[in-house]
Amino acid sequence: MTDWFQQALRLADLWKEEPLHPAAIHVIEQFKVSWGVACSGGADSLALLLLLWARYPQRRGRLRVLHFNHGLRGANADADAEFVRVVANGLGLEFRLGRADFSPGTKVGEGELRAARLKFFSEADCAVVCLGHHANDVAETQLMRLTRGSGAEGFAAPRPVSQPARNSPVHLRPMLEWSREAIVDGLRQLEIPWREDASNQTGDYFRNRIRHQVWPALQEASHGDALQGAIRARQLLEEDADALDSWLEAVYPAKEHKEHLAPNGLRGKPRALWRRALVRWLARMGLLENLSAGAVDDLLLSWIEESPLRFSVGKGKFLVADDHGVIRLRLDERAPSWRAHSLTPGSGLALPDAGLLMCHRASLDDSLNAQIRSGQFSEYERVYLNLASLDDEPLTVRLWQPGDRYRPLGSPGMRKLQDCFTDRKIPERERKRLPVVCDSHGAILWVPGLPPSESARIVSACKTALMLTYRGI
Repeated sequence: MTDWFQQALRLADLWKEEPLHPAAIHVIEQFKVSWGVACSGGADSLALLLLLWARYPQRRGRLRVLHFNHGLRGANADADAEFVRVVANGLGLEFRLGRADFSPGTKVGEGELRAARLKFFSEADCAVVCLGHHANDVAETQLMRLTRGSGAEGFAAPRPVSQPARNSPVHLRPMLEWSREAIVDGLRQLEIPWREDASNQTGDYFRNRIRHQVWPALQEASHGDALQGAIRARQLLEEDADALDSWLEAVYPAKEHKEHLAPNGLRGKPRALWRRALVRWLARMGLLENLSAGAVDDLLLSWIEESPLRFSVGKGKFLVADDHGVIRLRLDERAPSWRAHSLTPGSGLALPDAGLLMCHRASLDDSLNAQIRSGQFSEYERVYLNLASLDDEPLTVRLWQPGDRYRPLGSPGMRKLQDCFTDRKIPERERKRLPVVCDSHGAILWVPGLPPSESARIVSACKTALMLTYRGI
């Protein structure tokens, strides 16, 4: 049986010369508040828990161990929770367990998993939550966000100190500049056990594919220390992002733009400041999550050019601009709304005020292939997608967002849904109710009444397809 008290002391002695991130440690040492360590039972979070417990004996009385069970791995997840509970008891710490509503074996996106964890952390009665993120997490996040077109703020994440939402606990990452290899080596040297999540070895999630396929190849191709390069790049981008925030606050104070956005103070300034002002305001108003990246770009251009504006940002919500380029939020209760849903093969969705959407796998033969290629199925009612072009993650079904773009089948390039709706003479009221089907990365695959995406084209070699059928109301 492991003596966790002694093992924590031994680990702290082994790493006594290893510094934790100064920004995170400053918060720990300066603010005597309730704090927690998020511990999955894996090597990184376990090492962080043991190290913080040993280095801050005077703070143990207010330290909680937080473990979240996503509920996707059945008995193995329960065993992880029991392992962490035993560690917490061995250190004399309070143990808090959170559980998600997901069923074992369910395909759940990374975003949904993260949102469930953050909700648990925010309800754990901790002013500060310490996370075991390390340098490898930084590198993986950078590669993931490169594919999504992030800016400096995105590439500066994860930060050593951050706050995901206004009322959430502060998140600290004291081991952010340590490598995964160094952490694991320390635990192995002292024969400290930890838990391994088998799902981290699969290709089910984007981060796993980056971790096991892309990052090793990049390290091998690099002539230098790629991991140190990622750490330095994150730090430099954080400095740049903070500098832009300071500049923006000096010329465009947030407190003066709570209910509206005016161009005064930004005219003649770099586009980056306009963008940060817009994104900051949209986030404060709770509107940012309703907009795609393309929609934010369109809104930004309209604001800079002081163009006439009526911009939908969700159910009955519109941004409008007056003759002076001042943007305000207006409400129109007639617009429909429902939250985004996940859709997996063999399931269906009854969408409020929108109809029924079904998803099935379909076997393709020469006859069905010929019917698909000849366009014998109504694009309003049924579509076939190339299953091989999709990952194994659930599809997402949501409402149309201003600025949405995709590449329709046979089109030479991307087009706005707005223009596609106009071409097909789909009435405005119906556009607002139609389901928009996206892949796990947010790329649009199909909207009833429009062609499917070129990226999911059925080719002659396809033997299996994803069949979507829609019945409107």
